[in-house]
Amino acid sequence: MKESIFIFFIILIIILALWGLTTKYFPKTKNTQSIPSSINGITLSLNNNQTHLNKPVLEINIENSNNYEVTYGNEWTIERYVNEEWKRVFPIDEKSFTVQLFAVEPHSSSIETINLQSYLEDELIVGKYRIIKEIENKQIKYLLGITFEIK
Repeated sequence: MKESIFIFFIILIIILALWGLTTKYFPKTKNTQSIPSSINGITLSLNNNQTHLNKPVLEINIENSNNYEVTYGNEWTIERYVNEEWKRVFPIDEKSFTVQLFAVEPHSSSIETINLQSYLEDELIVGKYRIIKEIENKQIKYLLGITFEIK
């Protein structure tokens, strides 16, 4: 009996751990949810709010105006605005992200370059998109998003 209870708790822990990893690395949004580009001293901006199908590269500026550092990983989510709702765009090769942590020091900024090439063959077409990043400060995680267009 004790063995069955132990096995049950081990399975429960594994399921909860897997669920936690999934929600951390693939943030979920509601189709019509508004996601801010700035919150609590952290701001996302793009050097250019447009990119082209022949050169699908974005440079995201992550600005930290706080008195403490903020951190983020190299994962992101891309969504396309279709029929008045946001729909997730998946990469062709179902890109996996290595676990890396980057820091933005207090009162400074960092630029991250994102190549959208792996989305091109099927998913990316001319239209309105947004990119979503999870950023953490003082153990609080925020989803920030910024819109862009592909022409």
